[in-house]
Amino acid sequence: MKLPVLALSALMLLPAHQAAAQRHGTHIEINDDDHESPARPGPRHDLRDARYAITTTDDVASLLLTRRVVALQLTERALGNIGREMDEDDEDGDGGFIGRFVASVVKSSVRTVLRRSLEIPIDDVRSVDYRNGRLVITTEDDDRVFDQVEVNDTDVMESFSRRDAEEFVRQFRALKVRSR
Repeated sequence: MKLPVLALSALMLLPAHQAAAQRHGTHIEINDDDHESPARPGPRHDLRDARYAITTTDDVASLLLTRRVVALQLTERALGNIGREMDEDDEDGDGGFIGRFVASVVKSSVRTVLRRSLEIPIDDVRSVDYRNGRLVITTEDDDRVFDQVEVNDTDVMESFSRRDAEEFVRQFRALKVRSR
């Protein structure tokens, strides 16, 4: 069964090991080696309800700005692709009743975790900038947010169009000024 490494990584929000990247089609890495990331799991947000939202050029992740938080989450398209890949794993062989049961629980857990967001309260964010082709979100404590998030070996914060990223910066700054 291919899912345990990915499932445990997603459930624990730890980095996915290289083996997961090589053995499974879609993979997500959140490198938080010191476990000090200011971003926390949060609910999934509807893009229509966001004050502003942008999506990566490959349509795998969205960055949202709400009144309360800056949130990063997978797109519906990415979730659909992951779901199809997990369903294809069912065709890889028969693990018997126990194997199928465990696989079902793992897949359900992975889907639940991946349908959430990573977020940080706006009040904790000092700045959002666009530098050298990447969005840089910095906290009041000078930590970077979403700095180590990759989907399919692509740095998410480098995956937004320049125009979208620059507008996200403008929208954040306007919201931050109003919240003071």
